Amino acid sequence: MTPKTGAISPETLDFLRGVAAVYVVINHTRGAFFKGGKAIMAEAGSAPLTIFDYVSLAILQLTSLGAEFVILFFCVSGMAMAHSISRAPNPIQFYKKRVIRIWPSYVAAVGLAVVVCYSMVSTNSDNLISVACHTKLCDLGHVAKMIFYIEPHSTLTPQFWSLPYEVIFYIVCPIILYSKSSVLWSLASAIFLAILGSIWFGIGLNPSDSVLINFFINALLWFMCGAAGYLFYDRIPRFRPVVFWMLSALLLGFVLGTKLMVGYSNIVSNIAMILLTLVAVRNLPARLTGVKFLNWGEASYSIYLFHYAIIGLISFILLELFSVNAREISSYFLWIVFLPLILASCIVLYFFTERPCNNYLKQLRTTESRKLAVER
Repeated sequence: MTPKTGAISPETLDFLRGVAAVYVVINHTRGAFFKGGKAIMAEAGSAPLTIFDYVSLAILQLTSLGAEFVILFFCVSGMAMAHSISRAPNPIQFYKKRVIRIWPSYVAAVGLAVVVCYSMVSTNSDNLISVACHTKLCDLGHVAKMIFYIEPHSTLTPQFWSLPYEVIFYIVCPIILYSKSSVLWSLASAIFLAILGSIWFGIGLNPSDSVLINFFINALLWFMCGAAGYLFYDRIPRFRPVVFWMLSALLLGFVLGTKLMVGYSNIVSNIAMILLTLVAVRNLPARLTGVKFLNWGEASYSIYLFHYAIIGLISFILLELFSVNAREISSYFLWIVFLPLILASCIVLYFFTERPCNNYLKQLRTTESRKLAVER
């Protein structure tokens, strides 16, 4: 596949990955350390809420799009994999690189969750958080299944729900992305299956109990939109900066409004998120994506993998040492104080797990480039 990629920027893809990962952390941190707007309003009773209350709750709604930002990541992943296949069409090499890229860090994240769970259970097995994690993470049989992406989510790894979809996509990439025609046929098939899925199961995200069914009626479409975006990158409109930011705000507002109106993540809000992603890939300014301090993409996978086990550990410590149930905290913005610790911990873990794998892959690419140069 030799698409017209124009000036597609790896820094832009990394920037979007970083935004998605950090947003998910914000979403989960707020959810873990704040009781929620519905509880606040229910407890208000006859005492009316103030303007500050309503404004605060409205602001917090901006952190409620965790699933939608995973969809953004799916779209970016589709674009990245289309690029990878175009550069290295050999399936064996592709699978080898994917395993090196994702599996060691993932196994380390499962290991972290297990260690955190065992530590909590051994400290106080009656703690609510210990009880919740014990069933899966203290069962070696289930942990073995988690390592191979079979029922990977648990109370300390709820974000792992998305990883089987990524793995299935990687498995089929050499088949569905090897040429322009295969991308177009796969995109058309994904649209058709998404329509059938909406008719049969409804418009919600992942409505079936089967990961495979959900992949074909939901996730495949998000990945293929990214692959098509890579193939037809030059056809994505370019806007003046003011128009781009206004359009982005409108699309994000539509995503939030649709989700609130429907009550859950749905195909309409997710399609809007895909449009936002494609527009951003084409229009994000280099002066923004090129700033290293703002571009968290290199560590985005580690941030996504490790953050919830750290959230669980903090919640356990609050309950054990201070008798504070994290999910009963009523302060609107107190949860923000935990963000630096969570993100810093993920970055430290990135240096020990993901970065060595990335460095090895860079060496591998350099070696392959030299061999190609010699052969020519």
